[in-house]
Amino acid sequence: MTSSNTTINASERDNFCFPIPDFLENDRVKLVPFTPSEHADKVAAASTEKRLWTYLPHGPFKDGADLIERFWGPVFRGNPNFLMWVIFDKTKPQANGDPSIAAIMSYINTVEWDLWTEIGYIVVFPEFQRTHVTSNAVGLLMHYALDLPEDGGLGLRRVEWRANSLNAPSVGLAKRLGFRMEVF
Repeated sequence: MTSSNTTINASERDNFCFPIPDFLENDRVKLVPFTPSEHADKVAAASTEKRLWTYLPHGPFKDGADLIERFWGPVFRGNPNFLMWVIFDKTKPQANGDPSIAAIMSYINTVEWDLWTEIGYIVVFPEFQRTHVTSNAVGLLMHYALDLPEDGGLGLRRVEWRANSLNAPSVGLAKRLGFRMEVF
């Protein structure tokens, strides 16, 4: 896993409770913190299919402004416990050579003092479903969360994954990635 050495000023993106790297990447995917002016229109355009939002309380969105107004603004803006990432597939470059936008996922319900977070609000765009994108991106998020600070991570003690029991792809991915079922 590669991450940048600098951090982004919290006021520029989010005010997440932990340091925010400029990016996380491996040879297949690159994750960058969501910036409304850079990503909102692209995410809204790539996620227009209603089925992508079946198990989430938001979306689809008619455009980037709608995404910001109904999703990013109320859920993420100013919330130090939530951070949205945009995932790019480095193996499928666009015509201009830039990697293709493939998904969004987030750290949510993060508890700084208890050193845990949850990976959620996962939306993988249709062209990138059932590919390497989701497992690679989740792997990077898990490493960044669980690796010790001296190894470039946050040193968290726990990462959770919650899924609607009817969302078979999400439940299956969680199991494949080593998450264990807990019932409360």
